Amino acid sequence: MKKSVKVVVVTGPPGSGKDTFACLFEEYAIMENRGCEQVKFAQPLRDALVGFFGLSNDSAVEAYKRTSGEVRKFMIGLSENVIKPIYGSKYFGSRAAVELCKLGRLPDYVVISDAGFDDEVARFFDILSSDDVELSACVVLLSREGCTFEGDSRNYLAPVVLPGQVRAVPEVKIDNSWSRADLRFRITDVFEMLEHKKDPPIEQKTAYRIVEMKKGKPHTLFHGLYGSRRIPVGAWVRAKTDKLVRDGTGPWYKPGFNVLLEREAIEKYLERFTAPRDLKVVKIMVRGPLRKKEHSPNNIWLADEMLLPAESLRDAIYGSRVGSEEIHLIGP
Repeated sequence: MKKSVKVVVVTGPPGSGKDTFACLFEEYAIMENRGCEQVKFAQPLRDALVGFFGLSNDSAVEAYKRTSGEVRKFMIGLSENVIKPIYGSKYFGSRAAVELCKLGRLPDYVVISDAGFDDEVARFFDILSSDDVELSACVVLLSREGCTFEGDSRNYLAPVVLPGQVRAVPEVKIDNSWSRADLRFRITDVFEMLEHKKDPPIEQKTAYRIVEMKKGKPHTLFHGLYGSRRIPVGAWVRAKTDKLVRDGTGPWYKPGFNVLLEREAIEKYLERFTAPRDLKVVKIMVRGPLRKKEHSPNNIWLADEMLLPAESLRDAIYGSRVGSEEIHLIGP
């Protein structure tokens, strides 16, 4: 009987939470009585750091990386200018697969927490592939507000060409701009998808929305939500999209929640509100496909589902003025 091995390939910019995802996924897998092993393609570089900088162990590498900006440059330089020119671009994928095979029996789950080069990932699967192993692969693309690949040699993975015997699971996109608790929920979705208990999770994004506060409760600005303008907090709500609508004499369109995807777009959108109102811009989560509100001059998008977290109403981060009322831009 073939051994089933499910590989979760995590890719994302520095600071997006790849290691946290891997640790939480391993915890959840073990809780579900599944064996799980974390893999870092950059482990040889981390081992070199321990020796070169006289660190006590691998755990000290992360702390040192946070205090010294030169560490990442050192790792990139060692990788791109020394190791790969000598041993080839697939070296780290090969090394990770060989080290994993030394365990003797492969675990139920493998989480690669630092994937960023297509050829390394492809080589990793080439080595693991055999007639005795049934491989599945799921790519998780992590993002976080303010985190980019600037200054890093890695990037998001392009569609990886996997060996024919590897079952490709739909990729999952996770906006990790929220709490650890939310990330745990998303990890549960990924795990249950791989266990064939649930469909692939719907992509979630961070967005921004203006709400009107009345008696301390958030309300929509214009249209009601199932007979009320009050917006539930901490729960997913779905827009009524079964009938086309129009703004005045404008074109007909499929309705949805008006959201903005960038902070910079907020200031321009707020210019249209001149009457005194207790307005707040909150950071929300949206999921499902987004539609551009083509006839809007304010770069508005329409979402079918949204969630307003409680923390977005608690944690004010800065404010401005509109009319005689204060506008608060708030979020985690």
